[in-house]
Amino acid sequence: MKKEKIDRINHLARKSKQEGLTEAEKEEQAVLRKEYIENFREQFKGHLKRVKFVEDLSEEELVKIQKENEEIRRANEKAQRESEHLEQSSEQLEEKAEKIYDKNRQN
Repeated sequence: MKKEKIDRINHLARKSKQEGLTEAEKEEQAVLRKEYIENFREQFKGHLKRVKFVEDLSEEELVKIQKENEEIRRANEKAQRESEHLEQSSEQLEEKAEKIYDKNRQN
């Protein structure tokens, strides 16, 4: 569901508590809530379909999942290190650019 619709749901909820809604706004609120709930249910069903119980897995499947999780962990660590390296490089470039700028200003 788009952010604008969620914002509208929240706006109507606040307005309902503060001053009340017109009949048209009540109808709009009901439609938006229905859409939100349907969307939530579909997403939840999708999550449930992907759930696997460890007790139901074979030893091979469990080992495979553990290896995949370890690969993901390593990839995340590598990405974190690269991000930190890029941040340091960016800071160094900014410092060099400032020095060059200052030098050019003096000339």
